Amino acid sequence: MAAALKHLKQFRRLVFTGLGYTVFGIGALLVQSLLPLLLYRHKGIARQLAARRLIARTWRWFLSYLRATGIIDYRYHGTEMLGKPGQLILANHPSLLDVLLLISAVPESNCIVKKSLQQNLFFGGLIRAAGYIPNNENEATLEAATKVLQSGETLLIFPEGTRTKADGIIHFNRAAVSIGLRAASEIRPVVVKMTPAGIRKDEPWYRIPETTYKYDIVVADVIDPQVLLAEKPLPVAARRLNRELINYFQEEASHGHIKK
Repeated sequence: MAAALKHLKQFRRLVFTGLGYTVFGIGALLVQSLLPLLLYRHKGIARQLAARRLIARTWRWFLSYLRATGIIDYRYHGTEMLGKPGQLILANHPSLLDVLLLISAVPESNCIVKKSLQQNLFFGGLIRAAGYIPNNENEATLEAATKVLQSGETLLIFPEGTRTKADGIIHFNRAAVSIGLRAASEIRPVVVKMTPAGIRKDEPWYRIPETTYKYDIVVADVIDPQVLLAEKPLPVAARRLNRELINYFQEEASHGHIKK
């Protein structure tokens, strides 16, 4: 009886997951179509900030749907420390939903996104309106990110560049740390803890675990770039900090869900 009930709950979450993908896609197209009406009063950076708040609000609604249907559960720890002027947020990327969870918590933050998403049917209009930085993997991206931080915006980067692979090994692109040391007022690591592992790159959407996905979004201690640069020149400081952050994220992410 218990086993049958467990399988029934799993099937229920499978159905709501499929419905969720549909709702998310249709919702994104609908919001994009309404952008001229919703943002007509705003110009320049004010328009971008309004678009980001709209995206965050929409994603919070979607996350509430996922929680209400038992697909995921999530908790934030210390996110009141996020969103400061010139702050660089560095987060690991275990699943598809990490971006939604972080943007929902820091609605006015800028973000480096895959270049291809700018032309995506569902999200391209939203990303362009929000002024998110396309990752061209060249000097232009570094310059844009530096300018954003120096202007006082909060910037979110996933240094892995894509979702963590199935082996769970975390690899960071050192460019993210270099950006922070060069231009950020402070660096805030944010660990995304997730159990069980899932919703990874190249993993089919219908591979549903027996239990609900549980997330803990944990804000770590602040890193002062000026302290590190006072000890070592930028290239050396970037290599050291990148190595230390990889070790830190690997250790913390492996601990999994935080029990109440």
